Parts: sequence; structure tokens; C-alpha cells
Amino acid sequence: MLAALTLLLVPLAALHAQAPDSGGVLIRIGGDATVAEGTRVGALVVVDGTATVEGSAELVVVVRGHALLRGADIGHVFAGASDVRLEDGATVREDVELVRSTLTQEEGTEVLGRVRSGVERQAMTGAWFFGLFVVLGMAALALVAGLLLAGLAPEGVRSVGTTLVGNLKATLVATALVWLVLPILGVAVMPTVVGLPAGLGVFLVVLPALGFVGYLLAGTALGEAILHAVDRRTGTRPFAGAALGIAVLLVAALIPIFGQFVAPLAGALGSGAWVVTLWRRWQGQNQTYAEPEVAI
Repeated sequence: MLAALTLLLVPLAALHAQAPDSGGVLIRIGGDATVAEGTRVGALVVVDGTATVEGSAELVVVVRGHALLRGADIGHVFAGASDVRLEDGATVREDVELVRSTLTQEEGTEVLGRVRSGVERQAMTGAWFFGLFVVLGMAALALVAGLLLAGLAPEGVRSVGTTLVGNLKATLVATALVWLVLPILGVAVMPTVVGLPAGLGVFLVVLPALGFVGYLLAGTALGEAILHAVDRRTGTRPFAGAALGIAVLLVAALIPIFGQFVAPLAGALGSGAWVVTLWRRWQGQNQTYAEPEVAI
């Protein structure tokens, strides 16, 4: 958490340094830094060290260290796993943000803004809600994409489901080939100038697309199997199968430990069954359009 906050605050310090008459930015990692009396800086960032300010600074950031502000004129203070000490009439014009940190003020020092602790809790709460929003969005995307796929290519979806359920051996072989051979090929071509875009395309486009479509196909096949097991008299129902199967996969992904393997396994098996189906369809077309032999 503190490392992430540091990465976010360093660019912020750079922005402070770009302000007119800011005095620049001073960053020290694994050491101490001092702003002497009569000296002005836009931002002072210290990680694993002591930041001593006797002059003025618009922003002081200390992570896993100490901040000694002696008679200083400070704009804003952020401290992570650190202790901040105001001495000799030091003034902080804006807020002091504390994350697992302490603030000590001598008499005559002043914080004109607010002293806010628990920023980490607020950040974690925001991150939790953002993660929930992303998860719900991805779940909705998967459901909508599954229904679209079932509506646009019902026969193809049904064929892949038949392959996945009825020919598991070929599906496993194709899955191994796709998810072992393609990454190896992608890495093999990357060292060349021409092959670098192709290798990146394998990892950034081809494999994610195969995994996502495979996930949708596997979910639809699972839903169709469940519906058929409940009532064998009903025919195929691609929309109901897609909605039910993908919903089952989404719920299964919430199971501790086991859930983290659900999406990768479904995507891999679904893509393997898709490859087998496409291969057999291509072979069937070749056999259909092959020229007949003429007996002499």
C-alpha cells in the first residue's frame, strides 16, 4: 500500500515543482534531505530517511522515515509509516495527511488545514468499491457477450458444446496445443524486429480473445448440459443455456481457492473445443469439395 502511494505521490511532487517560483523538487530514497533556512523548494520527497525543513516547501512527502519541520513554512504534508514533528513555530498552511503515522506539535506551531488520519482506510474502501464495480462490469459483459454469441451463431455454439461434452480427449489435446505452443511461438519470434509485433499480438490479442470466447462457449455448454439434465424432453435453448452456464461460472469463481481456477480452466477448455470444431469443419469442407477420382 505504501509503495503504491509513493508511486502516486512522486508525480504529484513533480507537478508542484512545475509551478512558478516553486524552487524545484528534491527526492531522496534511502537517505536524508535538508531544506536549509532561507531556501525554498516546490516539493520534498524522502523515502527511508529523514526530511528536515528549516526553509519553505509547498509539499513534503515522507514514507517510512521522519519529518522535522523547524520554523518552516509548509504547504502540504503527507506521511506514510513515519513521524512528523513541528518545532520552532513551524506552520503548515494546508492539510497534514497521516497513514500509520504520528504528528507531534510543539507550542507555537500551527496547522491551518486539517490533520487527517486513516487515509489508508479511505483509499482501501475506495479501492474495494472500484474493484466491485469492475467485477460487476466484467460479469455483465460476459453475460451480454454470451447471449450475443448464442444469438448470432447458435449452430456453432451448439457444435462446440457437443465437442466439449462428447469428445473430451480431442478437446484436451487441442487445449494443450493452443495454450502451450502459441506462447512458445510468441516468445520465439519476439527477438526479431518483424516478429516483435507478432509476438506481442499473441499475448495481448490472440490468447485473451481465445480465452474470453472459450469462456463463453464453455459456459453455454455447461448451461445446456444442466438444462438437458433437468428436462431431457426439451430441445436446445442457447439463450437460456448461455445465461445459466455463465452465471454458474461466475458464482463458482467466488469459491475460495477453487474459484481462481474456474475462469482460466473454462476459457482453456472452451477454446480447445472451439479449435477442434473449426478443424473438423475445415476437414469436412475439404472432403466435400475434393475432386472425385476417375476410374480408367
